[in-house]
Amino acid sequence: MSEKGVEKETREGIGAPFVGIRDYRPERAEELKFFPSRGLHVPVTLTVDSCENVSDSKVRLTFSQRNPMLEQVMRVKGQDFLVAADFTAPIAFLLAGRNEALQGVKGFFNAEAKIKQSGIYLTEPYDPNRIPVLLMHGLVSVPIIWRDIVPSLTSDSRLSTRYQFMVFTYPSSYPIAESALLLRNQLAAARVQL
Repeated sequence: MSEKGVEKETREGIGAPFVGIRDYRPERAEELKFFPSRGLHVPVTLTVDSCENVSDSKVRLTFSQRNPMLEQVMRVKGQDFLVAADFTAPIAFLLAGRNEALQGVKGFFNAEAKIKQSGIYLTEPYDPNRIPVLLMHGLVSVPIIWRDIVPSLTSDSRLSTRYQFMVFTYPSSYPIAESALLLRNQLAAARVQL
């Protein structure tokens, strides 16, 4: 996949990195309430856990999908190996075809349309054992601004096992008091559901 406009953040290791996707569908509206309209996109690494000969012509393989943010090392025959990962691909996939400057201007000058997309969005499934960190954009901006920061933070094992990152988006032309009220309401809704 093309990853234009983002800094590549990967980790060499065993396994095949790919993007795990949970598409948004109407029946998943409540489940995906705090995710972008394109759904959940996360780094996943496919590993082979076992290989056994069933017959002369057949081999049985057992695969696992691993979360490379939480599982950085995999033990194979008593030896530890890093789990391969591509932390940029999920964000690049989500942002494909989107322009930061254009989105920021639209969000500033068309507040009525932007308010419908406003809210808190998780970058991965919520984990009550990790500390949430909320990233907020500024004036004439959108969460795309965090496209390089989030993969950089999630690729650091000391950070990704302790913290989880989410973004808040709002019409940046709103007065500060209105934006603050929107943020308070979104935080309250997130606390109730999560």
